[in-house]
Amino acid sequence: METKLQNFQFKLIHRFIPYNKLLHKMKLLSSPNCKYCRTVVDTIERRFFLCPEITKFWRNFVLWWNSFENQFCLEYLSVQN
Repeated sequence: METKLQNFQFKLIHRFIPYNKLLHKMKLLSSPNCKYCRTVVDTIERRFFLCPEITKFWRNFVLWWNSFENQFCLEYLSVQN
């Protein structure tokens, strides 16, 4: 059974994530620009890593993730003592 993650990974590896440059080329969008900053052409790389709005998301995600790691470490250490 295929999962959503497997489906996403397949699309990402084969570069068929619906980003604006591709959708514009298919004549499904009027502009190829990023939907967040609207000034630069949207690509897969930009969509996931380079857009300033996306980098904010990743920064917050890392902070959130690290908070769980720290919480787990503290709980583990308290159980050990």
